[in-house]
Formats: sequence, structure tokens, C-alpha cells
Amino acid sequence: MWEKMFRSLLEQDNLLVGISELSKMVDLSPRQLRYWEEKGFITSQSAENSARRYQLPMVIKVQLIKHYLDEGYTLNSAATKAQDQMCEVKRTRRILLKTFKQKIQLEEKLLAVDMGDFDAEGTQRLYMLFNEDTEESSYVLLEKGQSIYEQYKK
Repeated sequence: MWEKMFRSLLEQDNLLVGISELSKMVDLSPRQLRYWEEKGFITSQSAENSARRYQLPMVIKVQLIKHYLDEGYTLNSAATKAQDQMCEVKRTRRILLKTFKQKIQLEEKLLAVDMGDFDAEGTQRLYMLFNEDTEESSYVLLEKGQSIYEQYKK
């Protein structure tokens, strides 16, 4: 169930935030946001004469632009840097969707993430172990038919 929810969250951009909410979130005036939209730096989901609504990726982009402006970049430079970062986020998201197969709870604070087949023949499977207390990760490569539970218990 958790895996389906995680995958669903990665696949969707359905969250919509109004211009007033976004303005408060990033400490910018609605006027500034409308200006950025006029210049083509951001886009909203809005029909004619309706309130502007921003999807989650655009909320993130606005936060990035604001961050770069606060660091001293011009609006054009900040928007370019934010767009570059958004491309990286999109790429990372695709990788996660492709590789994430299943989360397995081994202990209360130890997770195994099934990363899928390691080889083209499907004879090996790669797992990432993640310790939530130390935030350290390691990897385990298992032959087909081996269980991560059995390997972990050794």
C-alpha cells in the first residue's frame, strides 16, 4: 500500500495552490507573482477570469527563484537557475519511478528498498538498506531466489 501511495505521489502534480497561498508561502506579493507570469518565468492553471492556481512543480520553481533572488541573482538569472534545477528534479523523479519497486521493513528503524533487477538477465536483485537513526545507507546484491530477510538475518 505504501509503495502505491509513494508512486502515486511521484506521478501526480495535482496539488493546486492559489496565488494568495503561494504569496504567503514564499513571502512575495501576488503582484510579483503575476509579473513573473507575464514575463514567462512561471505559469498558472487558470481559466479566463478565474483565480490563478499553481501546480506543485511551479510552487517549487517559485521557491527556487525566490531563493536565488535572495542570494543576489537577477530575476532572469534566478529563473534560469531555477529552471535548470527543475529539469534535475524531473530527471530524478523519473529515475525514482523507474527503479523503486518496494519498501521492506526489516527492523523498526531499518528499511530495505528493492531497486529491481541488477542485471539484464534478472539473475540478481539490488537492495538499498537504510538506517533511519544514522541516515546511512548500504547496498546488498542478491542472487535470484534469495530473500533480503534471510540475508539480513545472517
